[in-house]
Amino acid sequence: MSYAAAGAAAAQLPDGNARLAAAAREPLRFIQDTYPAFSSIAVDPVRNEIVVTDENRFRIFVYDRLAATPASAPATTPKRVISGLNTHTQYASDVYIDQPTGEIYVINNDTVHNTTVYGRNANGDSQPDREFIVMQGNFGATVDESRQEMYITEQRESAITVWKKSSNMKDTALRLIQGDQTRLADPHGIAFDPKNRLLFVANYGTSHVVRKNPAVPERIPNWPGGPGGNEIVPGSGKFEPPSITVYSSDIVGNMPPVRIIQGPRTGLNRPTGSSS
Repeated sequence: MSYAAAGAAAAQLPDGNARLAAAAREPLRFIQDTYPAFSSIAVDPVRNEIVVTDENRFRIFVYDRLAATPASAPATTPKRVISGLNTHTQYASDVYIDQPTGEIYVINNDTVHNTTVYGRNANGDSQPDREFIVMQGNFGATVDESRQEMYITEQRESAITVWKKSSNMKDTALRLIQGDQTRLADPHGIAFDPKNRLLFVANYGTSHVVRKNPAVPERIPNWPGGPGGNEIVPGSGKFEPPSITVYSSDIVGNMPPVRIIQGPRTGLNRPTGSSS
């Protein structure tokens, strides 16, 4: 059946079926932005490379660290590009490079919520070497190399989950940092200070209180949302100024920060970036 005939037939169907038929039609043409929208960057000094993520076209670019774009070229050619449906990456918000192995860890923020890990030579439409399931709304990551642990911020439920770097699909978080005492509020960027063993977290400022509900079984240990046996306290939503909250790296559960940077004199406005 031609598209015109299909459209005529759909017009005779009830509204619900007509909408389904319209949704199934192929587009006449595409309007696409082919340029990347870089969202995060990591440096690999061991291999002299940089890795950047592209939120627009769901790509991961690997460049020579000393590359320069010639005047005659529209852009620098990357050494390799990880891209395609098999990569399981979309809306990547942060990237981390494991120095000993060269593995690339990608934090996927929106429609895909697994953290994906790619091998040193991954290229094209490559499947991750491994991945682990984290909650939707993750944004930033940092690593405590001495303990081989990765901290990942979760925007929606104002939480941080802590994982073994070697985690895969069968694993769950080692511990959960969440609660009104933490002062986490839509956390984005996160950095670890190995000398003083401190975590620095950039918060946008919106939050609500999440509490354990004894009547709800905990299906996934250390999960920030409902499968962790949690519920949102009605009326607990807040809009506070953005902040940087500082914690002991040993924090677990609903513990307060050691200090907070917040207020009009800080100049903070949607602080976002992470650091590995």
